[in-house]
Amino acid sequence: MSEHPEIAKAPLVLLVDDQPSNLAILRRLVESTGYRTCQADNGELAIQLLETLQPDAMLLDIFMPVLDGFGVLQAVRRHPTLSYTPIIIVTAAAELNVRQQAYNEGADDFLLKPVDAATLRARLRVAIRLKQVLSRMDKERERLAFIANISRELTHINSLNGMLDHMVQVCSTALHADQGNLILLDPASSVSDVLANAHTQINLHDVQRVLTDGAAGHAIRSGASVRIDDVVNDPRWLHIPTSEIQSGSALLVPIDDADGPLGVLSMYHPSLWYFTPDDQALLELVAYQVAGLIRQARLREEQVTLTDQLSLQTRQLQLVNTLAQSLTSNLDLSTLYQVIDQQMQQLMGQIAVGWYALGENSTTLAYSSRAQPNVKREVDSVTHQAMLQIAQLDQTTRFSLHDAPQIPIITDLLESGYEGCMAIPLHQHGRLLGILMIGAYGRLFTSEEESLLEMARPHLAVALANAQAVADQSARHIEQAELRHLRNMAELAGQMAHHFNNLFAAILGNTQLAELDAVSEDQQMLLATVVDQVRDGAAMIRRLHLLKGGERVAPPFTLDVEETLPSLLEHIAQSTGLPLVHTEIAPNLQVAVHERELLTLFGELLANAYESGGDPDAVVLQARQTAHHVSITISDAGKGVAPHLASDIWRPFLTTHGPQRLGLGLPICAAVMWRIGGIITLTSNIDRPGMTATLLFPQVSGGH
Repeated sequence: MSEHPEIAKAPLVLLVDDQPSNLAILRRLVESTGYRTCQADNGELAIQLLETLQPDAMLLDIFMPVLDGFGVLQAVRRHPTLSYTPIIIVTAAAELNVRQQAYNEGADDFLLKPVDAATLRARLRVAIRLKQVLSRMDKERERLAFIANISRELTHINSLNGMLDHMVQVCSTALHADQGNLILLDPASSVSDVLANAHTQINLHDVQRVLTDGAAGHAIRSGASVRIDDVVNDPRWLHIPTSEIQSGSALLVPIDDADGPLGVLSMYHPSLWYFTPDDQALLELVAYQVAGLIRQARLREEQVTLTDQLSLQTRQLQLVNTLAQSLTSNLDLSTLYQVIDQQMQQLMGQIAVGWYALGENSTTLAYSSRAQPNVKREVDSVTHQAMLQIAQLDQTTRFSLHDAPQIPIITDLLESGYEGCMAIPLHQHGRLLGILMIGAYGRLFTSEEESLLEMARPHLAVALANAQAVADQSARHIEQAELRHLRNMAELAGQMAHHFNNLFAAILGNTQLAELDAVSEDQQMLLATVVDQVRDGAAMIRRLHLLKGGERVAPPFTLDVEETLPSLLEHIAQSTGLPLVHTEIAPNLQVAVHERELLTLFGELLANAYESGGDPDAVVLQARQTAHHVSITISDAGKGVAPHLASDIWRPFLTTHGPQRLGLGLPICAAVMWRIGGIITLTSNIDRPGMTATLLFPQVSGGH
């Protein structure tokens, strides 16, 4: 803790005598032993030299002017820092009382003049050795007190980094070091943290270089302290041009335990030869205590980790148990969504849950904890594409909503205070069942929660598959009931058509005969009106006849949509007065239907679209190939269908276009598609007003 010369100095002996001749004799005797000397001719000067030079021993005369030897003894033994200085009395006074008083005042030895040279050298060596032992004992007491004080101070600091940072500051102050730091290593011996004086800037790249090639690395690899007295000429020192630590000497002590290195505690000073072996011993004691603190902290971390793992496993078992119950209960989809939502809320706090079902061309929000239950809606095309990308991951993925694509659902969650998100694609036997999206309110999801949901993902997929199977079975029952109802209606329509057709034929024949016999112009106009009404009724009967079932005769050849459809649409426009619809038709589309069936389908659907109340120019017909069907859609921009009527639009005689319409168009189209083995749907447009009718024709390989 003080500067030292390059070569250790010999012990210094203070000679005190009022006679110059005596001083000369003593000086020769002492210096011949190899010791250095300084001298005083009175007691006051002796005390001044003691305080400034702090000699290792003193040869003191008794009878001197100004202040005698007894006065010097009294002053030295009362002095706070000089009391352990060895004092040998050298005097000509042989009286017993003088010897006794000298010992009483604190003299360590007593020699009579003239002094025997051998005796003086022996007594002086013993006195100096005693002084060195006492000095070491004092320093050891200081070190122990220093460590005890640090231990007391650390009890008031909670964090490991706070304790280690305080230790660096205290050590720097105690050793009067210009800089100090502690490099903390993780169990893999990589830098986990660097604690330094508040005014020191640490470059982590420099730290890594020092651990690899410098003195710190040497201390870690050797497991021994490194004391560098001259950094310029010591090969273990690595000069870092960018470092703010400008040192002349350094002291580096490794921190380790039985499991390996924990770190390096380092002190620096701009002076050469600054740190002493005592400084090294003190820092090694501190390093030992630091190792204990790090061991305890890591043990606490392991205990916390073990507790967290047990908690995670408990939550996993809870979730798996809930899922197992749902599997054995064969829950319907709506109930399954709500059960999983409630269980997730219990495990993770405030979250938002959304279940998404993916189709070929669209994605449907099947359930949302932030919307009304059992309200399904199609999402926009951008969200659909995002869901397709998530489906390709085939693993649970967590992310920040701030980093996600700002699609409507993400923006809505962010605006509501949600920050984290988890995407869970659910597959079974290579088939995508759906995607579970979970948002965390005011926080991000943890890796433990991600692991939890990844573990639960197969169970969620099984539960969803079972619930979908229940829903599919229920849907098949409903479909079969509707088909039976449609067949009954078709049979009734056929019977009505047969009877009313004969009736209208008879009425029409008799009315035309009566028209020939009419005398007045008013009678002729009245009968003409009756004929027109009867013909309209006959046309309605023919349309009603289309609902009738029966054996369908397959067409002799397939139709090319691109070749056939334009002429049919032009015929419809000419015969009905409707505008010619805008078309987008892909090439090489083949359908196994009769032209009259297409004429019926598109005549009814185009009439429906143009009467919807929207812009006629917005009506578009599109035809394209899908994986298993030829898809033809007709979209309008009208007012659509009220939600409470959506389930009844395929029933005969239901109309939204006023009493002048019969409500047979959509049922006729459904009957035609049913007979040819196709599918017809009518859905609301997602991103604009109106409806879209979709016709899915069975795929054929080519013409007959």
